[in-house]
Amino acid sequence: IHKPHDKKVNDSQGGTITAKRGFLNNVANHNTVNFNSVTSNSGSNLVRVTGGYILISDVHPAKDTKTGEANFNTVTMSGSHLENAEVLGADIQTDVYNTTDYWWDLKASATANENSVEIKESVFGTAFIAGASTEVETATVNKNSVLLDGVTIKNGLTSFIVGGNANNGEASGNTVEIKNSKFANNVTIYGGKGVTTTNNHVIIGENVTSLNEGRLFLQTLYGGWNGQFSNIPVDTGNKLTLASTVHTRDLAGFQHYEFLVSKELLENNTAMLQVAGNMWSPVQFKLSGENHTTIAIAGTDVSFKIGDSYTLIQSANGFTDENGTKITADTELSGIKSDMTLTTYSSLVRTHTDTLLAEEYELVVSEDGESLSMNVVDEINNGPGVTEINPETDALMESSLSTMTTHFAADDLFVDAVLRSRDGKRDGLFT
Repeated sequence: IHKPHDKKVNDSQGGTITAKRGFLNNVANHNTVNFNSVTSNSGSNLVRVTGGYILISDVHPAKDTKTGEANFNTVTMSGSHLENAEVLGADIQTDVYNTTDYWWDLKASATANENSVEIKESVFGTAFIAGASTEVETATVNKNSVLLDGVTIKNGLTSFIVGGNANNGEASGNTVEIKNSKFANNVTIYGGKGVTTTNNHVIIGENVTSLNEGRLFLQTLYGGWNGQFSNIPVDTGNKLTLASTVHTRDLAGFQHYEFLVSKELLENNTAMLQVAGNMWSPVQFKLSGENHTTIAIAGTDVSFKIGDSYTLIQSANGFTDENGTKITADTELSGIKSDMTLTTYSSLVRTHTDTLLAEEYELVVSEDGESLSMNVVDEINNGPGVTEINPETDALMESSLSTMTTHFAADDLFVDAVLRSRDGKRDGLFT
């Protein structure tokens, strides 16, 4: 895959350069690929890195069906620069059955569960990144994950990030988490793609921006996508968590929204999520009944007073309920909000947590119908809140305390072996 010294990928004839495990075997489980400090030359070469790869072949379409299984595979990547890459925790593909007159796609079933991709401090030109993916006829692609930390993507329109892709099967419980990263405009992100997509989670954490360090601009952002261009369900448990500002042409397939606001965002009154409105617009909420939409807000180092207002979502084509009825400024939205948690770091050692109760603020759609805001409308709970040790500092302190016995023993060793070495009459543990 690369030269052992300069770690550069170069195939002058073009084609695909591949690092993978489990090839041509119907079972590929518990494989690990570590792909670090690799650079590919610019051009058309595709570098494909796969934890568990299966090619299902030699099946007569009229006679039988084969299965493929790729579970618990892991790909880790760091310090790499790849111009054209596919990175997949698991990948299950089928061959085609050829005759002199026609060909068929083979009938097959696949299971690709609990695979993971973790990429840190790497740069891509074009990238397809998936926890697991398959195009077979029947598939289960569940509980896979993608973590991108410190990743740059330079060509957005041809880049895709997917938790789990099941084609015609089930893609549920998959997670995509992105933080400290920069993307060119028009990357596509979805938690899960399949006929059934439930409980997928897309997390766009802190410091995720466009290449110019402004708002992140996406092509499409789905929680769960069933491959259709209308009637995307919004009651299937898929969740969007935002700690950075995002603009997307299309938004679909989310039931739960979680906004992690900061002091800087509040001061600028910058909408966390902007939806341009293209194919699946307006933004749709399920306002009541089982599996209704929920909107949760949490803040760090922020405070609110009566009259404060903050825009959460701007939608160029407005908002509707599950029946397609337009949501207006008069629409009751109390059923979808929850208590707000506010955390203040009073020092490196201590944090203080307050709660803004759901009845102390309201969710309101603007008069023009294009913005969803939170407005503080009641006296904020003035209870004492909760003050506790910062868990990160606490972990550091406890790890430091655990080494104290070693320090004490080292002191005794030094005193006994060096300072008392000339006096045999004096006792010591190490004399």
